[in-house]
Amino acid sequence: MRRTVRGIVTGIVVFLLSVVLVVGISLFASMKLVRVSGNSMNPTYSDGDLLVTTDVDPKSDDVELRKGDAVVLVKPDSWTLNHEDKRPDIVKRIVAVGPSTVELDGDGRLREGDGVKLIDSREDEVDLPECRTGVSKTIDVPRGYVLIRGDNVNNSYDSRWAWCNGEDPLVPVSLIFKTVEHSVPLGSLIGRLTGSNNKSDSSGSSK
Repeated sequence: MRRTVRGIVTGIVVFLLSVVLVVGISLFASMKLVRVSGNSMNPTYSDGDLLVTTDVDPKSDDVELRKGDAVVLVKPDSWTLNHEDKRPDIVKRIVAVGPSTVELDGDGRLREGDGVKLIDSREDEVDLPECRTGVSKTIDVPRGYVLIRGDNVNNSYDSRWAWCNGEDPLVPVSLIFKTVEHSVPLGSLIGRLTGSNNKSDSSGSSK
């Protein structure tokens, strides 16, 4: 019992110190905090986590978005799934930057343009019946556009879902307005302390 109480107290102290540190970084380094809403970025970011972000000016020539960047963006108007989700902003990871070519294979997994190598190790976990067509499709990403995906690869409405539902998978760079620099696992900590499990995010979006 004492060990349990001590563990909870230690967790709370570590969390509070993390919050103070991150808030300090935000104030003194011109960064801003964004709260995650949803579980589409699990296990990297959980519902309720705080993200330390840097503003992005898509019109600036100095902006360099890279594959693997976690970003905050305005949800494309053309994405029609879950109209009841009123959150305009989502957190996703960039998986392709134009100009480039990506292949969506017959099992719904994203591969490099050669159709051989998966874009990253998370694609090994993909199980999307909606995208399992048995036919590979090529997605050409032009300059000024990206493809995005949630780290929770089987519960994220992103470029793959858009493509499989007959919508435009391409996301204009102009919709991206923040990049994620650090995170404070507030939601994860609360979940461990309370013993609660993360609920499935029907919209697959994170704010």
